[in-house]
Amino acid sequence: NGSSAPPSAMAPKRKGGAGPAAPPTKRARTAATAKPPPGVGGLRPEVVEKMFSDRVLEGGREWFTNRWVDLGSLRATDTGEEVHFMGKCGPADGSGEVHEGVKAAVRNGTLKHHHCPCFAGKWGNKCRHVCALLLAVAHSAGDLPIVRCHPKPKDAAEEKRRKKAVAEQVKQLRGLTIPELKALLHLNKQVVTGRKDDLVRRAAEGAVLGALPKCPECFGGNVRFDPTSGLYSCKGHFDDDQFVPCGFLSPEVERVPWVHP
Repeated sequence: NGSSAPPSAMAPKRKGGAGPAAPPTKRARTAATAKPPPGVGGLRPEVVEKMFSDRVLEGGREWFTNRWVDLGSLRATDTGEEVHFMGKCGPADGSGEVHEGVKAAVRNGTLKHHHCPCFAGKWGNKCRHVCALLLAVAHSAGDLPIVRCHPKPKDAAEEKRRKKAVAEQVKQLRGLTIPELKALLHLNKQVVTGRKDDLVRRAAEGAVLGALPKCPECFGGNVRFDPTSGLYSCKGHFDDDQFVPCGFLSPEVERVPWVHP
């Protein structure tokens, strides 16, 4: 007949139908209103929006919503200090280029560094693809598996021996010319770009620890070692004229015996 039921008829009943249910206890109310736990890397949607608030002021809410992320491509790697995210992202209307290998590193809910093939973030400007990636992570935190990638604790005595051996090699290699250093690195299939100090350090670490192998994940990229974090990584490689991104990150790789000329 279109008439609304009285409030008492809408109230939930106790078991047995004996009148309206009692109001929830203080404990029940607290549980119902408690905030969900932080997402992966401390990310929640409001945390991500705060990271990019300066760009949103320029572009409005549309800045957040005009990109899509392939949820199946999302990857998260926890290094112990940061969580590295990687995924595939493109325009929501399908009219533009799809970017693979969109990357972001988050520490304690703060964006530390990021990369996108569109190079919008090259000079520190925050990229909307990275924003879309982190929003997708924040919304799928419960379903996103995290790969733990914590370096093994360093043996103090072994670390001291390694540093001393590398320092001795550095002294010896400083006497070589840049072409000689590049020839040595090329012989061992290592990266030959950079300043002389970079070449010397690379050759010295290779002579002591062994040569860095090709990436075991993409099979084309050059593995790089970060002595500060103790982690090995690969950003990707070029296949003809197309860049193939890679998110390899590991506390260890199998180094190759160093070849002396």
